[in-house]
Amino acid sequence: SYKDFGAQLLPSWIDPFDMAFRKGVNNEADRYEVVRIIINEGRMVKLLSPFITSGTKKNVPESDHANTLLYYGIDAEEFRDILRMHNIYSGYIFLVDGIGRVRWAGSGEGTEEEIHSMIGIAKDLTKRLQKQLPQSQNPRIGKRVK
Repeated sequence: SYKDFGAQLLPSWIDPFDMAFRKGVNNEADRYEVVRIIINEGRMVKLLSPFITSGTKKNVPESDHANTLLYYGIDAEEFRDILRMHNIYSGYIFLVDGIGRVRWAGSGEGTEEEIHSMIGIAKDLTKRLQKQLPQSQNPRIGKRVK
């Protein structure tokens, strides 16, 4: 559907990020995590949730199911406003540090320049963290929200 358009744009960001950090030469998968948050709003959305969940499972790679959060509610305007996600038809990408601060944000289809910027900032944050911590520690750059 037309609202899936945003989700279809996310691989333009996620795939290069995965290659740079989670699957590439410097495989640091234990330090980085991609979390998908899918917001479904509307009065009828609770009734349609089984169909939405089924469709989401088909569109999201099985390896990412554990890191995919589905939100069903009447209105998520406050949440979207805080993160400046005003276009409900676009996909949004956020680089979040280990304590939950948004360090970089983008939306739509990632351009080469934007992707380079996102990866550069992620590498810079990692270098800064490594300088601050003893070598014996190998922290995750982010934690799963439970």
